Amino acid sequence: MKFALSLLAAFSALRGATADITCATDFVPGDEVDRYPDKVELLHYDSASIEYFPNFKIITGSTGKKTCVYKCGTTMPAEYLSGGANETYCDTIYTPQTGKVAIGSADQIAIMAQLGLLDNIVLAMTKGSDIANQCALDMIAAGTMLNTQADGSEYTNAWDFVPDTRHVDSQIELTLSSSPSENETLSKNPVDIVAWLDPTLLARPETMKLVAALLDQEFIANQVYNDHIARIECLSNNVKVMKSVYPESFGGKKVLWASYSTWGPGWDIATCTYNAGGLGEVGPFYCEAAKALDIDLLNSTEGSVSNYGATYMTDAEFEVFGKDADVWIYPAEFNKTAMDIQFPFLQNFKSYQDQKIFDNTLRGNDDYFETFPSMPSAFVEDMAAMVYDDMLVLDGDVGIDELIFWRNVFTETTQGWGACVPGRLSLLSDQCTLISEVSILDGSAYGHRTGAAALVVAAVAAAFAML
Repeated sequence: MKFALSLLAAFSALRGATADITCATDFVPGDEVDRYPDKVELLHYDSASIEYFPNFKIITGSTGKKTCVYKCGTTMPAEYLSGGANETYCDTIYTPQTGKVAIGSADQIAIMAQLGLLDNIVLAMTKGSDIANQCALDMIAAGTMLNTQADGSEYTNAWDFVPDTRHVDSQIELTLSSSPSENETLSKNPVDIVAWLDPTLLARPETMKLVAALLDQEFIANQVYNDHIARIECLSNNVKVMKSVYPESFGGKKVLWASYSTWGPGWDIATCTYNAGGLGEVGPFYCEAAKALDIDLLNSTEGSVSNYGATYMTDAEFEVFGKDADVWIYPAEFNKTAMDIQFPFLQNFKSYQDQKIFDNTLRGNDDYFETFPSMPSAFVEDMAAMVYDDMLVLDGDVGIDELIFWRNVFTETTQGWGACVPGRLSLLSDQCTLISEVSILDGSAYGHRTGAAALVVAAVAAAFAML
């Protein structure tokens, strides 16, 4: 049974544009004029902090290293400069003027793209084959984004790799490092931007706020981040309204989040920590998404295989645990032919028999890990589409089951990132219409919208393709 929500596909134009970096023209040393009317606040990402002062800000990274950023056209207070009382307080002092950067990992491409700053990446210090964003690949091919070391050799992502920006130092202002343990001696003004340190749904995308604070782009970051939150809350509301009216048809599904790991070897199962609070008080990220959508996500800490501090289930344990799940979300590549040969018992699973197994390779495995950490609302919508299938649809049966990152392993193949769309948008807004109640019209359920649209439940795949 399909439930039409009569949603507006209102993918709006940008509510803001990437701001040019402006310089103060009326600065007097010691004045208390607030040069940062737009500020960002880290609400969930605990591995860094941002402190604002009238004309400068201090960003403290995961290692305790402090980057002091002062407004162009002003000066840092004398006590932070050589000979001052706090001269050793700042590890790096700089003022953003061009916003040009070098990056240390592919996931930072998605962060810069959402801020509308993809063109500001001068150097990508990561293995080229790990980059999925076609717009970035086009820039590399055109020579406007460098992806080679000083000697022209390719990056290998070796453990002992030392990032070196010296061949582009005259073109960049900052280096966005990819790890707190990275050797940064050859990088210009390195700052740790490490999303995986806080692996929750709302913490990882807050690294976008860090980048924005470094480049005086707080206004854009707040718009993008708040739009993600609004869309998640809207989807959560709509699911709960529909389930309250049709609890048997709309709810009751059990969902399996698991993949096979050669590190065990064994089956790696979802492990959730549920606190008393709301969104942001659950971990990891997939558990938060499941809670927001009122999904029964199977999770366990059990398993008789232990290795490298992790616990895994054997084939027999996994079959008992997961065979009755309605939907199986597999966070890696699910090669059906190989899995059928290696694990024939999977054909006993309800999710296998109903062809409800999804893996994360619709746009490629690299793209998933590169892009989704900074796009939490896209991840939540994908989970809603996989679990609730065709029960959340638009008028005309055009549903939200147009997945962005995930594919049905029985019916879909990996499609890749797609072509870069010129003039790609940076902000996604007005993409989900709140449903306040459900009424019956000609045997179908229609949700009544309430308030202004927040962010689109349909058409999101096309929207994100424009990034």
